[in-house]
Amino acid sequence: MPGMCYNGRMKNATLLAAAFAALACAAAPIDRGFLKALVAIPSESAKPERVNEAMAFTRAYLEKRGVPCVTERDGPRDVLYASTRPGKVQDYLLCVHLDVVPAPDAKMYEPHVDGDRLYGRGASDDKGNASVAVQVLVDLLGKASVGVIFTADEEIGGMTTATMVKRGYAARRFVIVIDAGAYKVTYAQKGTSYVTVRAVGKGGHSSQPWNHVNPIDKLVDAYAKFRAAWPQPTDDHWCDIVSATMLSAGEARNRIPDTAEMTLNLRFVSKDGVERVCKALKDVGLEIAAVVTTGVPVSSDPSAPEIRRLLAAMRAKWPERKPSLNKMLAATDARHFVDMGVPIAVIGAEGGGAHAASEWTSLRCLDEYADLLERFILEK
Repeated sequence: MPGMCYNGRMKNATLLAAAFAALACAAAPIDRGFLKALVAIPSESAKPERVNEAMAFTRAYLEKRGVPCVTERDGPRDVLYASTRPGKVQDYLLCVHLDVVPAPDAKMYEPHVDGDRLYGRGASDDKGNASVAVQVLVDLLGKASVGVIFTADEEIGGMTTATMVKRGYAARRFVIVIDAGAYKVTYAQKGTSYVTVRAVGKGGHSSQPWNHVNPIDKLVDAYAKFRAAWPQPTDDHWCDIVSATMLSAGEARNRIPDTAEMTLNLRFVSKDGVERVCKALKDVGLEIAAVVTTGVPVSSDPSAPEIRRLLAAMRAKWPERKPSLNKMLAATDARHFVDMGVPIAVIGAEGGGAHAASEWTSLRCLDEYADLLERFILEK
C-alpha cells in the first residue's frame, strides 16, 4: 500500500517517533463523571432538543474551565465549537459528534462501568471520543492552536458539520475526525450515494398476468442484468460497490402494480462513480427516479507530513499494536472537509457494539488517545 513504507523518509519518521516517546505524559485522564453524564443524555439524532441538551452540557463544562465556546444554530439544531484560542481557524481541527442512534432499551442511557469498559448508548459512537476532544481542549488551553466541532447529526448525514465548514470553521494544518478505527490512521473513505430506479408496467388483476405488463418482473430482470454486468469487487474492496437496499411496489395482494421502485446504495471511490452506475442502470432499461449523494470520497495523501507524523506517534505509543494506515469502506463526517485543502484523518479509541445493545468503550484507551493527541499537537 502506498505510504506504508517511507524509504528515504524513514529516518525522519524514526526521529519523530523517538521525540514523541521522549515527551512527558501530557494528558490528564478523561473525566469519567463528564462522560457518564453525557452518555445519560438521550441525544438521539431525530430529537434535536435532546442533542441540544448534550451541546449545552458540554459547553457549560468547557466554559467552567475557561475554554472559549461558540454555539451556532442550524435549523432546530445547536452546534458547539470550542477552541484553545479564540477564532474560527486553528492549526488543528478535531471533529466529534454528540448525536446517537436510538437505544433499544432505555436502560442504555444509564451508563455503567465493568472493569475497563463503560457501557451505554453512544459510549463508543461517539461520546467516548468526544470526551477525548474535551480533555484535549482543557489540557492544551493557551498552549496550542486547536478547535473542536461537536456536530449534531452525524448519524443522519452530518449536515451540521457541512454548515460549520461553510461558516468558516477550519484548520490551517490538519483535520482529525475522531469517530472510528482504534490503532490506525484512516486517510481515505468512500463516497455515498442513493440511486432510486423505477420500472413502469401496465397494472391489472393478477389472475390474468398475460393481459398486463408486470413492472416487478421488469425491475427484477433488469437488476439481474445490471448485477451480471457490474464489475466484481477487488480483493481489498476498494472499488465502487452497489447494494440493493429497498424495494417498493404494489398496494394490493391481488393486483399487478403499475410501477415498481428499488433503491441502490452506492459506495464509490471514483469521481465518476455515480454517473457510471446511472448509465449502467439505464443501459438495462431502468428509469432513474432519484439520485441523492450524501458524501464525496475522501482521499488524503498517505505521505503527507501530518499523516506520517500521526502514524509515527501511534507506533511510538502502541508498538505492540503495529498501527497502520487504513482506507475505510464506510463514511464519517470527514467528507465535509474535503475542500479545506489540508490532510484529513479519521481515528478513534477502542470500543465495540456500536449501534448495538452491548455498546462499550475502553476507559484506558480514551486516556491513551487524549495523551496521544496532546503529545502529537505539542510536538509540532
